[in-house]
Amino acid sequence: MQIYKAKDPAHHIFFALRVQKDSLAMQLIKSCPIRHWDQNLKVWLVPYSKDNWKILQQKIGTLPYTIEKEVLIIPTTIQPFIPYQKKSSSFVPKEIKPKTILSIDHQNALLKMKEQLVVKRYQPSTHKSYLACMTEFLTYYNNKKAAEIDMEDIKAFMLFKINHDKISENTQNGLINSIKFYYEKVEKREKFYVYD
Repeated sequence: MQIYKAKDPAHHIFFALRVQKDSLAMQLIKSCPIRHWDQNLKVWLVPYSKDNWKILQQKIGTLPYTIEKEVLIIPTTIQPFIPYQKKSSSFVPKEIKPKTILSIDHQNALLKMKEQLVVKRYQPSTHKSYLACMTEFLTYYNNKKAAEIDMEDIKAFMLFKINHDKISENTQNGLINSIKFYYEKVEKREKFYVYD
């Protein structure tokens, strides 16, 4: 491994590390919090400072290296770069709503639905989807027993999801299918259509 001093046109100074591809040194440098790969010179750049030199010594101090007298000239200005961090989700919820605890009646309804899904030999992915949809539906009517929810309630829920939550057609169909499954297969109601 060779260590140089490097400068860019804006007079930023860097440690420039030239290492073999896929070597241990390469892996150790990649673990440094601040580093930048320069494609033109084929070197890793680390801002020139006492603190960064200490970090480099901690990372690569046990490996053989030579400090070169030559100063490398970086052809383009290196923009300030920040420590590399693992990417995290950029999603930030607008508000955190308290989790609704389903009534005992609704919990029992979901258990019956799960049993029926097993008996009917639906795929595990369908179990997950239907139960999630039905949980959302029952949460909407948490103060009403599942058996007492009627067609007008179902339509009102679907209109709310379409107008308020702006759900897609696929999501809409998923909700309808899960609700129909529950009331036709568990509550044994006659086959029905939400929109006829």
